[in-house]
Amino acid sequence: MTRLDPVGAKLRWRGFSREITPDGREPFGYNYEEVSFSSPGKLCRTIHPRGRRSRSLLLNSDDMFVILQAGDEIQACRLTRVGCRRFGPAGLAALPALC
Repeated sequence: MTRLDPVGAKLRWRGFSREITPDGREPFGYNYEEVSFSSPGKLCRTIHPRGRRSRSLLLNSDDMFVILQAGDEIQACRLTRVGCRRFGPAGLAALPALC
């Protein structure tokens, strides 16, 4: 596990990652780089506030949750010389290979 220390985190609407399945069967995977603004399934019609600061919920293990709506994400950022930037793969441990 790699511990991140975000300087900021915001709940925002992003859209839906494209579903992928190499053999045409479940389980599905998702391609985060390809985003659609239409849902691949049914949506619950609810109102959720966007732009809420969520950093405090990411800093420690506790019993608190962020309630997300379909298509939402939490965007965490790190401090760089040019300001707050999204975390990228540089400096993170590689993920284990899937079976």
